[in-house]
Amino acid sequence: LLATINAAEGHPSDADFLELADAEVRDPYAKFYRAQIRLWAGRWAEGWADYADRWTVEAIRRVWRGPPETEVPMLTVDQAHDPQWLASHDILIWAEQGLGDVAFGSRWFPLLDALNVRYAFDASPNGLAIVRALRSIQGHPALRERQPEDHYDAQCPMFSVPHLFGIPEAPPAVVR
Repeated sequence: LLATINAAEGHPSDADFLELADAEVRDPYAKFYRAQIRLWAGRWAEGWADYADRWTVEAIRRVWRGPPETEVPMLTVDQAHDPQWLASHDILIWAEQGLGDVAFGSRWFPLLDALNVRYAFDASPNGLAIVRALRSIQGHPALRERQPEDHYDAQCPMFSVPHLFGIPEAPPAVVR
């Protein structure tokens, strides 16, 4: 509470925020905010694990873009850590927020490429254009974009990639 008050007054302290990062929470909304604090503090693995539960917060489900394929199951941690499963199944990764988040989240695509993950990406036309441009700058192969006729074995919101694939550190930079 103190951290929230200080932040509202423009005086957040690191100690206040870090105290909240260790707070026990059960409420999904509080867990969502704890995730953001943990990410801010560089506690990536804990932050992404908390952030993975964001879809249980009603306010987020109303505002953010939900799954484009309601019949396709969500990717699980077990599947994401199974190289044989990944080599034989197609995953749809979809943008859930705005263009800035698409640009930020595109940092994980080269890591997925290195893991030989078979994935396609779904976003708005502007989001796709951003990712295409960033991949071109980096010299990565063309992005496989979602096609209406494609079949997917699992789907994954873009900002669940770090948690599901166990990316514990800060995301790598996109542009040199």
